[in-house]
Order: sequence, then structure tokens, then C-alpha cells
Amino acid sequence: MIKSLKQLLLLVFLLGISVFIAGSISGALLYYADMSAQSRLLISSSIQGILCFALPAYVTVRRFNRQPLRFLGLTTPVSWRPFAGVVIVFIIGLPMLNWLVAVNESITLPVGLGGLEGKLREWEDAARAMTSEMLAASSFNGLLINILVIGLLTGLCEELFFRGALQRIMGNIPQIAKGGAVWCAAIIFSAVHFQFFGFIPRMLLGLFFGYILYSTGSLWPSIFAHMLNNSLVVITTWFEGHGNLLGVLQTVGIPSEGRFPWLAMSSALTLAVFLECSYNWFFSKKELKNG
Repeated sequence: MIKSLKQLLLLVFLLGISVFIAGSISGALLYYADMSAQSRLLISSSIQGILCFALPAYVTVRRFNRQPLRFLGLTTPVSWRPFAGVVIVFIIGLPMLNWLVAVNESITLPVGLGGLEGKLREWEDAARAMTSEMLAASSFNGLLINILVIGLLTGLCEELFFRGALQRIMGNIPQIAKGGAVWCAAIIFSAVHFQFFGFIPRMLLGLFFGYILYSTGSLWPSIFAHMLNNSLVVITTWFEGHGNLLGVLQTVGIPSEGRFPWLAMSSALTLAVFLECSYNWFFSKKELKNG
């Protein structure tokens, strides 16, 4: 337990230092670099992913473990099943996730907390504006760069930190245990994005990523799931900006005002049945060894 607490403290300490360094570099880019706003944001995002998440995770694990890659779950053998399961889950759950995003965005706080809601909305609008600027790629090459940075690099770095390091370290603390570590990591993962009106769907995604790691012992399916989620956002946003029908995937499951979300509810029910009946086959470590 003492070792795990030391690892946790070191991870948080390195995160704090890295955030300061990354912020300084990003600030310098903002004021001195002669490049477009989108390029600055993409470079800043890359720096943040590597310095704030991937590096603290690896350094912390390396400090206390002789085999850091093994601790992070990067060397655990894994078959094709979890990756196929991830794709199926995303296909089935897309309408439900879109609806949850819309519901979370429409949440209003009690009258007495109007000032807090206003501030949270400001943060949300600022984050949305920044994301829109980052995703504002007009060319196909721009789309590929966005997928590489926002989809792949961000997905990899955040999973190394939140699932590979944070979740596994917390899972070794007896008072938390592994199941509780999945929830703690998912809540922290969602909270550090500082987007209250997107907290619930992001936390649920974090839970999904965390339970994949918990079940398979490998971080790669979780990385794949995170990359897939981010890349889908990038791709559908790009198609939407070009007037392509694939852009409407972001609204599938969101009913017209006043209508019951039948498609989202059907998606949730189908997903629940799928996970109940097939989770072990797709994600269980025991089944993977046998298969």
C-alpha cells in the first residue's frame, strides 16, 4: 500500500509540473510562433498529451517497477476479440451516447446556483470553440493530421495516464480495490477535462475503457477504443463541415423536441443485452487465453 501511495503522489506531482511546463510552451507558441491558430492548438495538444500524460505515467511506473511496460499493460498478450468487441459496442451504443451528450448539455442547475452555471457554461463554450478551431480542417490532409493528433496521439497518451498508470496504481491500494479504481479513474478522467456539461458521457466512456483493461489485462484494447472514439468525432465533424450525410452520425439517437428517445433507449437495451451475453467471450482474460 505504501508503495502505491508513493506512486500516486509522484504521478500527481509530475502531472502538476508537466502542466506548468506544457502551459508555458503553449503560451510561447500562442504569442511568438508564426502559424495558424489551428496549427498552434494541434501542436499544443500534442505537447500536452506527451508531457502531461504519457511522460508522467511512464516515469512514475518506471521509478517503482522493473518492467514498466508490463505494469502499464502494454506487453500483455491479447487476441483480436476485444478489438472486435469495441467496434460492436460503438456501433450499437452510438445513439445512446449521442442522446446522453444532448441530455448532459441541457442540464440546468438550481436557481440559487445560476452564477456557477454561468461560469461552467463559459468554460464549456470556450472548450467548444477551441475544439471547433482544432477540427476546422478543410483539406483531406488536414483531416488526416487531426486524426493523427486528436484521435491517435491523444487517445494513446490519455490511456497511458488514466488507465495504464492511475487506474492500475489505485487498484493496488486495498481500500480502493480494482473495481473501485476503474470508477475513480473514470471520474477523474472526465473531471480533468473541465467540461461539466459533458461529464456523464465522458465518464461512461472512461468506465468502458477501464473495464476493458480490468477484464483483459491489456491496455491496447482500451487505447484502441479511445482512439476510435476520438477519431469518429474528428471524422464526422469533417464530413459535417463538407455537407456529407455521414456528418449526421453525431445526431443519431437525438429525438426531436418533445419526442421520446426511442432509438437511444433501444440502443441502451441492445447494448446491455450484448454485454450481458457476450462480454466474457469478447473481453474476458480467461476466454482470450482459451481462444
